[in-house]
Amino acid sequence: MPKRTRAGALLTLTVTGLAPGATLATPANALAKAPGFLAAADLPPHPSSS
Repeated sequence: MPKRTRAGALLTLTVTGLAPGATLATPANALAKAPGFLAAADLPPHPSSS
């Protein structure tokens, strides 16, 4: 196999393998609003508090 053909085949396999991985690694809610801070009312009570 000539070097150019081997390099082209390797490049094709690499790009083909990376495309699904990049798609799966992207979170589904990438454009969703960033999480905010918790308010005191959002936290559970401390076990020893009344």
